[in-house]
Amino acid sequence: MPVTYRCTNCRFEADLGWFHHHRFDDGYFATKLLVCTRCGTSHQVRIALRASIGDLARTGPRCDVSLVNVGQHRARVLAAIRETTGGGLHDAMLRAAQVPTSLVEDVDLTEANEIRARFESAGGQVDVRMRPPEPAPPPIPKQRDELGVWVSPEGGGEPAWQVCPIEGERRGEFGEFDLEAQSCYRCAARGTLVSEIPSEVSCCPRCGEDALRAQGGWIT
Repeated sequence: MPVTYRCTNCRFEADLGWFHHHRFDDGYFATKLLVCTRCGTSHQVRIALRASIGDLARTGPRCDVSLVNVGQHRARVLAAIRETTGGGLHDAMLRAAQVPTSLVEDVDLTEANEIRARFESAGGQVDVRMRPPEPAPPPIPKQRDELGVWVSPEGGGEPAWQVCPIEGERRGEFGEFDLEAQSCYRCAARGTLVSEIPSEVSCCPRCGEDALRAQGGWIT
């Protein structure tokens, strides 16, 4: 969870920490927010998606499962409902009294068949319905880790993230690099890019006053 730091003496503000992305279309799954402790310039590391595309894609048919018959062994079926939905006894009793009723939605065929077998052994009956197939998602590009800096364009305009060259060796297929070996884009200081500030440090990197304070965070 990123933490927002503000200086009570000047207008300096920076978000530091790690957050994950909700979409992976660009080939990146997380971002680490950084700041230069010497000049206060914001940087970031975009972390390339490590999982293969096949690991992310849902393969095979998807199913909805509904309870259609409780049968004679009510207690067994109530236990099967609780195991399937994760709900309590009261919820299971409500579902059993309202058949046909939905149990789970959008599960793969293997899980649907396991649920079917569970209820059949308990004396109940479920209905498994296949969902229409979803279109295949577009391919996700394979990326390497990327260092960026928050700067204003040379010709003027709104600040934006700009890719920085990586110093030193890159490792592996995702181009991992040592953050300690990277220089600040603005002041060229090396080893000053950090994603967290120790609690005992309160000196503002912009004005130098003892006025830097953590003021809450945010969750993606």
